[in-house]
Amino acid sequence: MRYIVVLVFGAFLFFGCGDKDSSAPLNEKDKFTFDSTDIELQPADNPAQQFTMEYKFASGSPFQYRITMISDMTQVVSADTTMSMDMHQSMIYLLSFMPRETDSDGNTELVCNVTSSKIEMEGSGRKVVYYSDSIKTAEEKEKFADNHALVNNPFSVRINKYGELLEVYKADKIINSYLEYRNLADSATAEDKATLKNQMVETMLKPLVTQVFSKGPGKMLAKDSSWTFKQPRRQMLVFQVDQTNKYKVQDIQKLNDKDIAVIDMNMETYFSGESKVSERGVNYSFDKPIISAKGTLYFNIENGFVQKVKKETVMRTSYSAEGPTPQGIQKRRNSETIKTQNFIERI
Repeated sequence: MRYIVVLVFGAFLFFGCGDKDSSAPLNEKDKFTFDSTDIELQPADNPAQQFTMEYKFASGSPFQYRITMISDMTQVVSADTTMSMDMHQSMIYLLSFMPRETDSDGNTELVCNVTSSKIEMEGSGRKVVYYSDSIKTAEEKEKFADNHALVNNPFSVRINKYGELLEVYKADKIINSYLEYRNLADSATAEDKATLKNQMVETMLKPLVTQVFSKGPGKMLAKDSSWTFKQPRRQMLVFQVDQTNKYKVQDIQKLNDKDIAVIDMNMETYFSGESKVSERGVNYSFDKPIISAKGTLYFNIENGFVQKVKKETVMRTSYSAEGPTPQGIQKRRNSETIKTQNFIERI
């Protein structure tokens, strides 16, 4: 299965529920039904209060989240003729967490489990559907190995009191299942397993977990407080990208007698580097990508957890290419727009 590159994983890691008992089992019929609306809140008794964005975990008390990612991509290629392609993808993961021990520094070990997932992709005249609960045969497991290996194979994480992910470990069951589904269990070397484990942790497990635990600034906050997190420089196409995630406490309101901090999220990006490159006789000219990102984070102050997150990212990239063909010099123009919506819900 080919996946859309979802920026929320790599570039926009900022990512109405009531105050529910999260240990209650989910209704099978509704477990993949996400809520894209704002939480309905009431005025707080003390909207000017100060607070810290600290997470509170009770050992042995489980909780659950639903992570929904919806992406729409449009690609246009112009040469002698113009062709366009549209692709739609939705990905929904249900994650359960069981807090274990909290050390003297406030770092908590949690066991995380992807209990169920559903992925749908449609484009180029074909549709692919993956639903973890319905996968039974070896052929199906091999086809969807990279996703199905995550399901019901618990792994562990360490989170500090401000929501920073410190470590992902005990992911061996996921790796072993993936190799088994791909019929590689007997042929994979220790080096292969280590490489695969690192890739799985960095590209799938960490991005999932960091959507549930939005990192706080570690300082006292109040209405109109703001802070930023500068991300490590990374590569996008031919450019170097410097990205800063920006947060501001817009208001403090109330949900079921619990104070909720309503936090606005935005992103600032700066691109540097040469826009023109040549390779094998073809000259490329890249336009600087355009990225816009916005979102709202609802943080339950009293209970110390993310109640809900809504965020949207739009990325536009384009380039032109010119090079020799048997018919002479040919020019081509490519453009791509990806819109991604994410919803993280405590359920």
